[in-house]
Amino acid sequence: MTKSILENRPKSWVDLAKGSAIILVVIGHTVLGLGPSLVIVADYGNALTEMIYLFHMPLFFALSGVVFVKLDTRLNWQNWISRILKLTWTMVLWTYVFLIAKLVGGEVNNDPISSEALFKLPIPGILHFWFLWDIIVYSVLMFPLIFIGHRRKATFNFFYFLLILSIFSNFYNFADTIEYWVGRSVDNLIYFALGFLIVHSIENKGWSDWIKIFPLIFVIPLFIMDVSNSHIMIFTRTVLLVAILTISFMATDS
Repeated sequence: MTKSILENRPKSWVDLAKGSAIILVVIGHTVLGLGPSLVIVADYGNALTEMIYLFHMPLFFALSGVVFVKLDTRLNWQNWISRILKLTWTMVLWTYVFLIAKLVGGEVNNDPISSEALFKLPIPGILHFWFLWDIIVYSVLMFPLIFIGHRRKATFNFFYFLLILSIFSNFYNFADTIEYWVGRSVDNLIYFALGFLIVHSIENKGWSDWIKIFPLIFVIPLFIMDVSNSHIMIFTRTVLLVAILTISFMATDS
């Protein structure tokens, strides 16, 4: 069985993509934190943050999908449960660390909190740690892979199912309870599945098929960029941007 490119080669392109996304996160939060007092923020801040927030977290989820599942490694009960517990512990710990830091900062914070915030459960992901909850949800969804094992076709079919599920959820209103616990997670699931499908498809079939459609991926967003601000247009634009960025970063390693 052909080993994954992520197993045989340095993960330089993944690290490059992660680093770029982290830099954008820092820029976005810095601009938001400066407030409207500076001219540059007032004039350009909204446009800059909207551009960054359009794709930086979807790109993160796509990269998570890339490295989350190794096709030649069998997922078992032990490492599946261990992964979920580690992620949950990390989210809970750093949520309270952040809350305590905000309490110490007092009125200096842009968004001050009271001590009551310490008595709220940090699930399903609060403040800046909502994305960790999404990764925990995706870890739970990986349960069928315990039984699928290293069967490549079955794994791909499973991720295609996740992709379809997420597309459906983006245009369907769930019950309030479901929406509260996993609504945003399922919405973002498309990027997680997309990252896996793009990268592992290229690893298995090569670049030939993707090279044929790659120019179209750049052209399509030009037609929808200013057509509408409707949900479907924003959703489509983000999906295309994530595909472009993932393939582009991967191409730097080739």
